[in-house]
Amino acid sequence: MYVLIPAYQPDARLPRLILELHRADPSTKIVVVDDGSGQKFSDIFEAAATAGAHVISYENNRGKGYALREGFTWIRDVAGDSPECVVTADADGQHTLNDIFRVGRTCTDTGTSVLGVREFVGNVPARSRIGNTATSALFWLATGWKLKDTQTGLRAFPVALLPTLLEVQGDRYEYELRVLLHLAKFRHPVTQISIETIYEAGNPTSHFRPLQDSARIWAPLLKFAASSGVATIIDYVLVLVLNALTGALFFPVIAARLVSASVNFAMNRRVFEATGVPLRRSALRYAALAVAVVAGSYTMLAVLTGIGMPLWIAKIIADTTMYLVSYSAQSRYVFAPAQDQGSKPTPHESQAQPKSPTQTRAKDLEVTVAGADSAQLSKQGGNTPVKPTLPTPAAPSISTIRSLNPRGLNARHSSLPLSRAS
Repeated sequence: MYVLIPAYQPDARLPRLILELHRADPSTKIVVVDDGSGQKFSDIFEAAATAGAHVISYENNRGKGYALREGFTWIRDVAGDSPECVVTADADGQHTLNDIFRVGRTCTDTGTSVLGVREFVGNVPARSRIGNTATSALFWLATGWKLKDTQTGLRAFPVALLPTLLEVQGDRYEYELRVLLHLAKFRHPVTQISIETIYEAGNPTSHFRPLQDSARIWAPLLKFAASSGVATIIDYVLVLVLNALTGALFFPVIAARLVSASVNFAMNRRVFEATGVPLRRSALRYAALAVAVVAGSYTMLAVLTGIGMPLWIAKIIADTTMYLVSYSAQSRYVFAPAQDQGSKPTPHESQAQPKSPTQTRAKDLEVTVAGADSAQLSKQGGNTPVKPTLPTPAAPSISTIRSLNPRGLNARHSSLPLSRAS
């Protein structure tokens, strides 16, 4: 199993995590990507390398998505056609050891991508709770897939899927959502398992920028809104111009709608990244949808005004509803790539339970985590995450990490062979 950890300006919890991963399973191969943290944090990454990780560094901060692709590229080149999986984990201590290994084992056992779904209970920042709920709703609207946690950083992917993941664009937090959209678009199966949620008060170590990064995550819907807005303006202006030139009404309305719909269709092909979808098929589906939207809007207006609702309120409700319906239909149907209708896997929750201590091999986490009660680690009901009894030590100092290697921290990252983590 590979563990990939993108890190930007981490603290001493990063080398501690690497040490604990190796204690739990010495065969774990750990890759850390230094996302342009700067010279001030060089000791942390040197400590990570000394603890057994392969460290990839570059000078400027490029974003989490860029860091993940750098790690995926390196693992792809090293692993080749390995049947192993790659677990992505955060560097800030939000994921327990038990959950990291559970996600990895589930990926290996099922051959699917795996999401570690956080239970948003207790002391969870409001921005995380609200943002995830809204994004999950948007994701369902766009794909039809019900994912409980679209923003989790704890994921696992088969090594064979890495070339596909490297095709996904996006350098910052939007990359992770685009990966899920890509998996849904091409019907790559996804398994969801519950994990423990760990947050510090205020989540001070998060580098998520609420405004900028939320805009990136919501970019597909915002682009769709912009496309619809442009089409509306074109339709409005053309009706006025053609009416002024001809004095007629029917022809300007029809002509303006045809032009605005054509512009909207062309723009949405880019919004939904449908350049590879047959033009004729998507055009026919778009036309059918346009007729359905007009009919649906008229029906809703007739019903709502018929029960006494003011027209201006009914118009807002009808237009909003049809907007969401149109977005969902265009994403799932109009611009969706051709699929084998006989096989459309959907996300599901894993019911597999961690092995009991009597069933595990020596390398399994439930047996090897120092200080943990094996019986407690094996207790799990339904999808309730396992909560290990491993004590939470204070973050080790750099001097503590130095003591692991008599050479200290002077060894360069590139000189650390992968075999140290194998």
